[in-house]
Amino acid sequence: MIGLFCGLALAGKWDGKPSDVVASQTIQAPPSAVYGVITNLDALGEAWADECISEWVVSGSRVTVKYAIGVFKRRVPAVLANVVPDRSVDLEHEGRRGFTTRWKLEPAGDGTLVTMTTFLSAPPWPVTGTYFTTVKPEWEACQADVLAGIAAISAGGGASAP
Repeated sequence: MIGLFCGLALAGKWDGKPSDVVASQTIQAPPSAVYGVITNLDALGEAWADECISEWVVSGSRVTVKYAIGVFKRRVPAVLANVVPDRSVDLEHEGRRGFTTRWKLEPAGDGTLVTMTTFLSAPPWPVTGTYFTTVKPEWEACQADVLAGIAAISAGGGASAP
């Protein structure tokens, strides 16, 4: 009985907590260079760390991605969408388990402030806590690595920085 009450008490602990994954970095390259990396699916795939994706297969203007972030494992097709040159790009992951990742580019001095947001809904209780304590922090680290990879490629140094 105590377990039931504890479970019910924890069920609402995460209510209202933002579930989107957000990372930002100022990249020392103009928006056009950063945009060029993000819209080149081969280059964008190089920016991801091996610990975050186990598959990135480009076929024309589409890519199939297999994410492996902590306990989150998902293989989804994706396509670039809502492209505004030098301003923003969405990677639309399709299907029943799809989601959107958006890169927003803003001039910042001699560089570009890049904000990468993956719009996600936390899973329902009882695994909500695992999402917020394990998956989301690992995903945030992956997105920080992606931004570092984009920075390295934008500067002409490849994706070895992360």
